[in-house]
Amino acid sequence: FCFITVEKNPALNLPRVRVDGRKLPLTDQRLKEALSSIEDFVEKREPFTVTYDLRSVCIPNMRQLKMGMRWCVEHKDALDEGMQGVSIILSSWLIAKACNLVLSVLKPPQPIKICKDEFEAVTFLAAKCQTPRSWAPGTGTRVKPTANERKRNAPALDIVGGTKV
Repeated sequence: FCFITVEKNPALNLPRVRVDGRKLPLTDQRLKEALSSIEDFVEKREPFTVTYDLRSVCIPNMRQLKMGMRWCVEHKDALDEGMQGVSIILSSWLIAKACNLVLSVLKPPQPIKICKDEFEAVTFLAAKCQTPRSWAPGTGTRVKPTANERKRNAPALDIVGGTKV
């Protein structure tokens, strides 16, 4: 259901994890495999950004959304140490609703933006997410978004190679 790569984009000084959705059925097993493939990279706690390209992904069911959210909670410390920002590329209002649900529950501290295309995603990451910092509570680097930023922005890895799940 997705292809995961870590890349070095010339416009970005941090590695970027890309999660590119595919029009394949999303099964619980495929989701577990995707999360497992990201886990080793995230647990290194090195700075990175993420782009989720969800323009071609199948809609997850509620159980799968909960699986993904549980994984985020379980890896929150590592994500807050390494993940510097997220861009999400969308074209479906149904996927946008699912993203908004996940973001409203998880409330990630990192800068997040929902984008319409790759250019907008890279531009956002280059402008807002290239200075490594810890987003963990108590580090003094958490930035509380304004109400307008929360309305305008919603969520979003240089890995050599890739994993097709």
